[in-house]
Amino acid sequence: MPDRAQIERFLANLKSTAREGGGWYLAKRNWGFLAGLGLTETLAKEVVLGLCVSDCCEGPVGDDNPRERGNVYVFGKEIDGTEVYVKLKIAHIGSRRVAKCLSFHPAERRLHYPFAE
Repeated sequence: MPDRAQIERFLANLKSTAREGGGWYLAKRNWGFLAGLGLTETLAKEVVLGLCVSDCCEGPVGDDNPRERGNVYVFGKEIDGTEVYVKLKIAHIGSRRVAKCLSFHPAERRLHYPFAE
């Protein structure tokens, strides 16, 4: 498990990347869940931008997608009574950095928050 400072650095980098024009990507497989909660991609991005260290559950761990290199972090957030699993990474597409939200869906199991206060 990373230390608090490592997660803070990841979140700061992810958030600055997501705020840059064209620096945000939400996997399409998550759109159905968003619609069911009445959320838009923009609102999902706001949830991600509001994450903090105490929301971190796991990471950094290697991306399980063989076509992608790098590490992912897992966060959890309660939205309208539903614990949501959020998997994030910072990827490089060409010379551009992109904040990627790989998963944004109901947690399949209870998440553990080692940095919760």
